[in-house]
Amino acid sequence: MTSVIFVLLAFVVIILIAFGIKRSDRKIFDILAYSIIGVGLLTGLFFLWFMMMFGKGYGV
Repeated sequence: MTSVIFVLLAFVVIILIAFGIKRSDRKIFDILAYSIIGVGLLTGLFFLWFMMMFGKGYGV
């Protein structure tokens, strides 16, 4: 169950950052936001791989 909560939080953070990129014109914020999105996607993929490797599924 905790993995589902982490995935949902990651989606919320990515959506909020995407709206922040659209509203701001600052280059530093864009670089920071893209790096956070990249790290979030990598950790999300790692969680998916980890769950698939150990066969616990998404509900654990």
